[in-house]
Amino acid sequence: MSDISSNNKRIAKNTLLLYIRMMAVMGVSIYTTRVYLDQLGVSDYGIYNIVGGVVGMLTFFSNSMSTTTMRYITVALGEGNIENLKKTFAGTLNIHILFGFCIVVLLETIGLWFVNNKLVVPTDRLTAINWVYQFSILSTFIGIIQIPYNSTINAHEDMGVFAWLAIFDVLCKLGIAYLLLLSPIDKLIFYGLMLFIVSIIIFLIYYIYCYTHYEECSFKLFIDKNMYKSMASFSGWYMFGGFADICREEGVNIILNLFFGTLVNAARAVAVQVSSVANGFMYNFLAAAYPQTIKYYAEGDINQMQILVNRSLKFSFLLIFLISVPLMLNIDFILDIWLKEVPNMANIFMILICLDFLFKSLLGTPFSWLVAASGKVRNEQIFASIVLLMIIPVSYVLLKSYPNPIVPFVVVIIFNSLSSIVRLYFAHQLTGYSIPSFIKEVLRPTLKISLVTIPISVSLRLILFNNETLYSFILSTLFFYTIALLSCWIFAFDKNEKETIVRIIQNKNIFRNNK
Repeated sequence: MSDISSNNKRIAKNTLLLYIRMMAVMGVSIYTTRVYLDQLGVSDYGIYNIVGGVVGMLTFFSNSMSTTTMRYITVALGEGNIENLKKTFAGTLNIHILFGFCIVVLLETIGLWFVNNKLVVPTDRLTAINWVYQFSILSTFIGIIQIPYNSTINAHEDMGVFAWLAIFDVLCKLGIAYLLLLSPIDKLIFYGLMLFIVSIIIFLIYYIYCYTHYEECSFKLFIDKNMYKSMASFSGWYMFGGFADICREEGVNIILNLFFGTLVNAARAVAVQVSSVANGFMYNFLAAAYPQTIKYYAEGDINQMQILVNRSLKFSFLLIFLISVPLMLNIDFILDIWLKEVPNMANIFMILICLDFLFKSLLGTPFSWLVAASGKVRNEQIFASIVLLMIIPVSYVLLKSYPNPIVPFVVVIIFNSLSSIVRLYFAHQLTGYSIPSFIKEVLRPTLKISLVTIPISVSLRLILFNNETLYSFILSTLFFYTIALLSCWIFAFDKNEKETIVRIIQNKNIFRNNK
């Protein structure tokens, strides 16, 4: 029991550290986006995001390997065998270097052809676009070989490292925003160059930290056919799933470009930037709980695994709910005070993306954790990925008949939800995760909160606070949080959770080392 209490305190500590990071990142990111949009202009800002999207189309390799690396390092760490842990790290690092070179080759051939021949961009910006594309490729390679180091820190649950490095990263980007004012060359090229330099600095910091703190983190050529075969089988199916994820995210961006041009890409980029703050809060919470979920399953403690997953889902939804709903209620006011020039339809895009995040937080990532923990990922990845891959053709066909930019966003919401239901089914089949328990402990209380809070808040916003002023923003937000927090306390938390929340708030020693 003491181990469970210690684990819960460590998860709480790591979650709070990640939220401190997120608050700092959120504040600076929102401001720097305003500066970037002002300095680069709407068109160039859209260009950077669509070019980055082409690079992102091929990073499903790294995303799948990230999941694989995290699982294998966490399991090896739990076994306590340092030699096996060293082999696991060395093997994953070698694989990432190889994959990095393969992705560079693909990006320099197929990707380069696509950028220069298929993207809808101003012809007078092709030189700048190609420079930015090359910097994006280099940054992607750096990011890929950084993954084993990130996974090791995560497996050790040293979330404070992530917190400080994320703050450093965002401060560097704030510096770039000001350096754009002094750029001696084309601002778009300068922007890509500076982001590449920052990626190198961040990688070196991760490398030095891991090398000096973790015995397993050393580079050496290492060949273990059995390990590589096991990783290849596991990651191979995640590559398929990762490909579907990238098609969903970046494919929508490219389809919008093909039908509507870079101005709509800029609007989507702004929407994604702001709504990703809410998404970041959710994943910060989940990142703190992920290693322990894997360990509970490996130990055969299905009951604690179930409790942790249900709480992760419930609290991640509530966090997204508490951030997204005020954002959606006051979207026009927020955009007007944030940006000097608001791209057309950015407000609608942002609302739709926030709705997608709400559904994803309720039917989301922890189901994939459970499947990954079981090691039997093939069927889940195949069926969930098929659902996600339908997003692009369905969006394309619908846009042909009904050319409205909101169409792909609605399609994404529907098919994301369907894929999450598929993951829930396989989590139940493979690990014994209880669907009735999910309905009772997660779905029912969150539905009650939504049905109470949203109608009242929307009615107050439309009737009493129906103008875009600071006064309306403050009062509508205060009313929302009053209703929402009261509803959360009544419907979402059981007796033990209420006692735990009070104890955590009162516990001034939460940041002590509980390892």
